[in-house]
Amino acid sequence: MPGTSRTIIHFSLPANVGKQKRKDFKLKIIHKNMEKYQEWGFLSPKIRRIMKLTLAFTLLCIIHISANTYAQTTQVSVDVKNGTFYDVVKQVEKQSEYLFFYNSKDIPNDLPVSLQKTKSNITVILDYLVEKYDLSYKIDDRQIFLTKNAVVQQQQGKRITGIVKDPNGEPIIGANVMEKGTTNGVVTDIDGKFMLTVSEKAVVQISYIGYLGQDISVGSRTDFSIILKEDSQNLEEVVVVGYGTQKKATLTGAVSNIGNEELVKTRNENVKNMISGKIAGVRVVQKSGEPGSYNTDMQIRGMGAPLVIIDGVPRTNMDRLDPNEIESFTVLKDASAAIYGVKAANGVVIITTKKGTSSKLTLEYNGSVGWQQASNIPETLNAADWMELTNENSINKGGSLMFSAEDIDAYRKGLKPETKWSDVGFDKIAPQTQHSISAQGKSEKIDYFLNFGYMKQDGFYSSGDLNYERYNVRANINGQITKNLKVGMQLNAMMGTKNEPVMDAWEIYKAAWMHIPTLPVYANNNPAYLQQLPGAYHPLALTDADISGYRKNQQKLFQGTFTLDYTVPFIKGLNVGAMYSYDYDNSDNRLSRKEYTLYEYDSASDIYQPYKAYSPSLIQRSYGKVERTLLQLRLNYERTFNEDHNLKILALYEETTNRSDNFAAQRDLPMDAVDQIFAGSTTNQQATMNTDPKVFFDMANKAFVGRINYDYKSKYLAEFSFRYDGSSKFAKGSQWGFFPAFLAAWRVSEESFFKNTDALSFINNVKLRATYGILGDDDASTYQFLSGYSYPNGGYIFDNSYISGLGFRGMANPNITWYEAHTADIGLDIDMWNGLLSFQGDIFSRNRKNLLSTRVLSVPGTLGSALPQENLNGDLTRGFDLSLSHTNTIGDFRYMISANMSYFRTMNKYVERAESNNSYRNWRDNNNDRYSDYYWGYDFIDYFQNMGQIWSAPIQDNKGNSILRPGDYIYEDWNEDGIIDDNDVRPIELSGDPRINFGFTLAGTYKGFDVNLLFQGAAKGTVVNQVQMERPLTWDRGGLSMFMDRWHTAEMGADPKDPNTEWIPGYYPSTNNGGETTNYWTSTRSVQHVNYLRLKSVEVGYTLPQHWMQKVGIQNLRLYLNAYNLFTLTGLKYVDPEHPSDSYSCLYPITKTYNVGVNVTF
Repeated sequence: MPGTSRTIIHFSLPANVGKQKRKDFKLKIIHKNMEKYQEWGFLSPKIRRIMKLTLAFTLLCIIHISANTYAQTTQVSVDVKNGTFYDVVKQVEKQSEYLFFYNSKDIPNDLPVSLQKTKSNITVILDYLVEKYDLSYKIDDRQIFLTKNAVVQQQQGKRITGIVKDPNGEPIIGANVMEKGTTNGVVTDIDGKFMLTVSEKAVVQISYIGYLGQDISVGSRTDFSIILKEDSQNLEEVVVVGYGTQKKATLTGAVSNIGNEELVKTRNENVKNMISGKIAGVRVVQKSGEPGSYNTDMQIRGMGAPLVIIDGVPRTNMDRLDPNEIESFTVLKDASAAIYGVKAANGVVIITTKKGTSSKLTLEYNGSVGWQQASNIPETLNAADWMELTNENSINKGGSLMFSAEDIDAYRKGLKPETKWSDVGFDKIAPQTQHSISAQGKSEKIDYFLNFGYMKQDGFYSSGDLNYERYNVRANINGQITKNLKVGMQLNAMMGTKNEPVMDAWEIYKAAWMHIPTLPVYANNNPAYLQQLPGAYHPLALTDADISGYRKNQQKLFQGTFTLDYTVPFIKGLNVGAMYSYDYDNSDNRLSRKEYTLYEYDSASDIYQPYKAYSPSLIQRSYGKVERTLLQLRLNYERTFNEDHNLKILALYEETTNRSDNFAAQRDLPMDAVDQIFAGSTTNQQATMNTDPKVFFDMANKAFVGRINYDYKSKYLAEFSFRYDGSSKFAKGSQWGFFPAFLAAWRVSEESFFKNTDALSFINNVKLRATYGILGDDDASTYQFLSGYSYPNGGYIFDNSYISGLGFRGMANPNITWYEAHTADIGLDIDMWNGLLSFQGDIFSRNRKNLLSTRVLSVPGTLGSALPQENLNGDLTRGFDLSLSHTNTIGDFRYMISANMSYFRTMNKYVERAESNNSYRNWRDNNNDRYSDYYWGYDFIDYFQNMGQIWSAPIQDNKGNSILRPGDYIYEDWNEDGIIDDNDVRPIELSGDPRINFGFTLAGTYKGFDVNLLFQGAAKGTVVNQVQMERPLTWDRGGLSMFMDRWHTAEMGADPKDPNTEWIPGYYPSTNNGGETTNYWTSTRSVQHVNYLRLKSVEVGYTLPQHWMQKVGIQNLRLYLNAYNLFTLTGLKYVDPEHPSDSYSCLYPITKTYNVGVNVTF
């Protein structure tokens, strides 16, 4: 039929089909209307996994019954009158489990068929077809291969043979092998082999959907081995979205996803850290390398923490998942997230865990051992330098020298011992290990995925008392109960235990920064007596649980999800389902603080003076639990009308409950030997609860959800979704909110004018997208619409008994409700040169209204009551994100380059404030329609060079410049009133998190070797240094060696205010940690730029040849070396640029890690 095209769809079948190896089959799918065919590129490599899930029960029946038995026992009936070849095939496939494989061009469309057979053997039907259409056939199991008889050509031409493989060396079944310019051709058999007779100077074309075609000149050769390159457009890839899946080609929203293979190229105990730098618009900030801290933030487009959905359920344990159980990681960045309504204002992350896909039992082991190395540890002052700075500090404060030149020289020459406290109690490296073993499989009625994971990570304490251990168990099981009914069960359990000494790690590291290097570790260097130190913060004691005590925090998590899925047989395209989930999270924490003794040695009396620390000993126990339930009822309808109009409808009801409870008890311990509550003293016992609404809550939500997807020929795409959400946090009348979204896309490349333009032939796909939606957030404190009392709240002692009292809760707000985020996005997707280059770009905005805040500035201080939150403020975020990728294969070398970047900035639309009578204060305090990311401070001009310059300068110390000295900072008199004061403060620099975030990946494979490099970085961020990073000798203790580059007098002890004193310039001002100096005002001098580029991960692997491994029963074996956080380029000193402002910049250090691992599949 002229003008028609044929439909060929490829499916990937399980591994043990036919000769027990993975095969790809070409399945002929016949449309009801034969006048219209369309070629769909269904099988990109990624979509195969999804197709295995959705079609496995139909296809797996091929596996278990031998061909002879099935052919002998199966009978089919055919009743076709004046029909076509395709009518016969369709009736046979409908009644049986046979699948037909053939070349479309071998079947004449104008040759009618009339065949009536009742309960006949399949060979009877085939004999009729091959005779009528001049074909031959072969039955292999339940696959029927039909090939054209080309007797004349075979007699006159040249016979060639060959095999067609994919890039992994696996044979491709059903690939088209055609002599160019003729109808002479065959399809490859079950081993990927072919035999064809061609003319002497023939060019043979090999093609297979999902792969790039090849033209081969025959020449004098007669045998060929052809490897087809994958077509990386992957437009038919299935992507997980809210409450369902969509093909990548028909996505309308800004949706990004990565699979497990890309995820695990970065090795880390925290899944959040494994996606850093891989997805445009997603920023991940690792704030600590401390074992078990899981202190990592994740933001989408600078908009705060996203909602995380794991296997369809909102959950909070993303960072503690075993990465080997994750199938895909999807990010909804725009209005596509609106279907999650009240929780989706910051975007949505959807994680899908693995399911059984292999037709036989497959065991897989992933294991690695490695070590961590602390990075960016600050270099502290040695004893001589510390003594010099201490002398300068004393002189600058008007005091005298604390140490003589002889004393300093003795330490500098090593004649007296000194202590480098950053080495006391700390190791340079620490071990870590991670293992998982999984079993998965699939049969006609059931599929399963089972996984057990284990990881352990030690800390850098020499005592070995800091470590974290985690166990993960998962079971995903799905069963086909009847033809139309499926059930599923997903069970997940996790137990994590963190052991550590009693003091927080960041405080211990701070102590190591600050201790005085002239003090010894042991009093009189006697190991039996720990030296008394300021604050009793002795690193050797604080890092050893046997000395100072311990904390043991244990978390146990159970999650169960149960699903029903029913295909309604009497309404085509209708499916109904239900899901129920129950999550239980339990924390059990124990703290045992031990009293210990430090000493000072008196050489005159030879006495060790004791000082008690952590007195008295005590024991604490605390428990907490969180229970969450979700009930979901779902209806899906999906139909195609007239072959061109595709419609999908979702209707869903959902309700959730969230409840928590907690309890804590504490007693003093008369003796440390029994670390139990019952052994404690009752004289100072405490029993408490944490009543913070984020910890102690009882809440419920309900929602009605709907979505309609429509597309015309996969060319014009439209989606409308809504969510009608209700929350128990708010009063009646304010509990419900409506959150709609509108999404549309146009695949320009599907238009005839585009396809017929030769100049655009290199472009395979162009799609324009536009979305708008309203999202919500109910992150408000609970039940603020209720008035009442707090209990207990203070109290009094009556008759030697303490009686708790009631306290007024504060004013109620019956009108409080969630804020809304109005989000808009315009996007462009382009794929070029058959997947060699792909681009995705989006510009976006988010306008938040009714942000929660407390009215504190515009009410009088005499109000006399605590105010509730109100829906007061608003802001606007704008930005863009881009991603670009290039994939190519050159011979045996396959490489991939990808890059992504994002930019955002937020402006305040309205911020509650009080009016002032001062015009400057009104201008300064008015944040409306002003960017929110500015530091306010002074303009640094230069250093004062001499006292004469100081005396003539504007007054900046409020004391006639009497406290200033050479080397101090000169600030601009911005309002030119002759005084440097608060009225000279103005916006001086961008503040806060980087506005630009980026990442790029370089990867390649060659003959079993593979390498992957991930770079990640950020720019346009700033930080103002905290105390330790801007002042030497903080709190009159130790400091950092960088402060030696400072202004100081040429002669130690010289008068700093004498105009004749000679000064040596440096980067920092002269040493003065006192409160009177002006050098530590926020200024352009104190703001540092947070720009960095980090080699986030490197992995090099080698996969042993399969023919070696199969001899010992191993399907696949890969060895690899991996490094994480290998190096960082940045201008910041001693501060990790990912989290430069946290906890005085002395958190537990970010670590470099090195791993050796193996991946084995049986």
